Amino acid sequence: MKASEVKVTVATNADPEFYRLLGPFLGRREVAKMLGGPMWDDDGKTWFIAQTGTQVTGFVGVTTGRGLAVVESCYVDGDDRLAARLIGRAVAAANPTPCVATVRRENAAPYLAAGFVQAGETTNFVKLIRKGA
Repeated sequence: MKASEVKVTVATNADPEFYRLLGPFLGRREVAKMLGGPMWDDDGKTWFIAQTGTQVTGFVGVTTGRGLAVVESCYVDGDDRLAARLIGRAVAAANPTPCVATVRRENAAPYLAAGFVQAGETTNFVKLIRKGA
């Protein structure tokens, strides 16, 4: 898949296309397993949704508030470059707000590629931070 073939749509759960695009991923066991828990369609969360043609190939959400942006629920089908691109879009949208993310250890690489640094860890998760501009 070439990067030029991927279209990124920005949406919230208030957008008419949101549930058509991301609804099939909500409550799906393989998504929760990759993320380390379920993804939530909270009001006010902005989603960056990658599509190749009509197929959703990845997504990430970002919520801002209280001087911090939480980048979460990054799901792609094994493509760390696409994940880094989506995370980069989320970070750019949040800028100049600092960003945080807590992700499964094996999913940290695209966050690190997008400028996050490790700030803590548990058995299965790492806490990542990225300073704002």
